[in-house]
Amino acid sequence: MNDIPDRPAERLPVWVRGLMAALVAWGVFLAVGASSAFGRGGLVFDLRRSLIVLVCSALFLSGWYWVLTRRRASANAPASGSDWNQASLLSLLLAVAGYALWGTSWLMRSSPQTLSLMAPLGYLSALALGSATIAAMVGLSHPQRRRGQMLGLATLGLLLLAVVLFLVQVATYAERRLG
Repeated sequence: MNDIPDRPAERLPVWVRGLMAALVAWGVFLAVGASSAFGRGGLVFDLRRSLIVLVCSALFLSGWYWVLTRRRASANAPASGSDWNQASLLSLLLAVAGYALWGTSWLMRSSPQTLSLMAPLGYLSALALGSATIAAMVGLSHPQRRRGQMLGLATLGLLLLAVVLFLVQVATYAERRLG
C-alpha cells in the first residue's frame, strides 16, 4: 500500500494567488489587444488571435498551478535503479522531433507547391524545441539521480546547435537577399 497518507492539496499563499490573478488579467488584456478591436489603420478584427493568446495564457497558468499544488514526494526516498528520468527522455525526443520538422520545412523551400507548409512546420519545430528545453531543465533539476538524467544536457546541446544553425540560415538568407 501507499505509505503517504492522502492529504488535500495545499492552498497557495495569498501573494501567489494574487500574482496568478494579475497574470489572468494580463492575458485578457493581451488577448483584447491581439484581436485588433481597438486598432487603427488597415487591421481587421480577428477573434482567432485572441483565442490563441487566451489558450497560451491558460496553458501557462495551469501548468504552474499544477506544479505549485501537486503533492511533493519525499526527497529522501531512494530512487530505484529502473526509474528513468522521464522529463529528460521526453526532452530528447522533442528535440529530435523539432529537428525533423525543421529539416522538412527547410527541404520544402525549393518547391513552390509546398511553400505554404514551410511556415507551419517551422513554427511546430520552434514549439517542439522550446518544449524540449523546458523538459530538459525540469529533468536536470530533479533532486534524485535517475537513469537518463543527463539526456537533458544532450537536449540543451542540441538547442545550442539549433540556435547556431538558425543564425547561419539567417545570415545566408540576408546575404542572398542583399547581394
